[in-house]
Amino acid sequence: MKNVCKVLFFLGMLMMAAALTLSFMNPHYMVPYGLVYRTQYEIPAVLMDYEGVDWHNIGHWKPVTVVNLAITEREYQPEEVRIINITGDTCTILKDFGHGNRTYADSVPLASLSYDAGDVEYARSIDNDFRAEIHYGSMVSVDYGNGEREFFQFDVSQHGADYPSDFIGVPKRHYKNEMIIIALMLVNVLINFISKLFMDSRCKLKKDNKALLKTLIILNVLHLTVSVFVLWCCIIK
Repeated sequence: MKNVCKVLFFLGMLMMAAALTLSFMNPHYMVPYGLVYRTQYEIPAVLMDYEGVDWHNIGHWKPVTVVNLAITEREYQPEEVRIINITGDTCTILKDFGHGNRTYADSVPLASLSYDAGDVEYARSIDNDFRAEIHYGSMVSVDYGNGEREFFQFDVSQHGADYPSDFIGVPKRHYKNEMIIIALMLVNVLINFISKLFMDSRCKLKKDNKALLKTLIILNVLHLTVSVFVLWCCIIK
């Protein structure tokens, strides 16, 4: 029974090691979602007039300006925003809608905003390397701040073959699957190690270990089954 237990243990560890190797060979990436931007300044401002303000979509979600529908008239409530790019008499503004949802609107007249004039004049003198990217699913919209916009597709299997090299929001490697496999291996090693120590101590006391060995065999069979399933998932991915 001891030999059966050892064989099951090593087979399970071998399967897990193979699954871990395959998982590292086929990396998994976290694809960004939402707005990522680059700017040399962020100027606090208040949007006094919402006419002509078109917030960009966040994936399939379209942000809207908050408007109170009164009984007799449509009443606009000024909103706090940030100016993140200035081009002539217009600018790009950033708005946080809460819950991590933020977006921007471009070509907004500065006349529609209340802001610190000194901050704006100082910002005009800065060579602002502005860029805004909206990531949603496998699609990315890129705005360079001068009316030029591009769209890119992202293929996880190719790790950004269609991405420009200077993208801000790039996929990040994550090791969730690998950590799960390593945790399963460590748990199995720990169970077998503690069981061996316990059975050795019982042997010295000349006590029977058959029940413990049967339990350990069942646990190793379970681990082997899980190992085969994990390996199969790594192969078919």
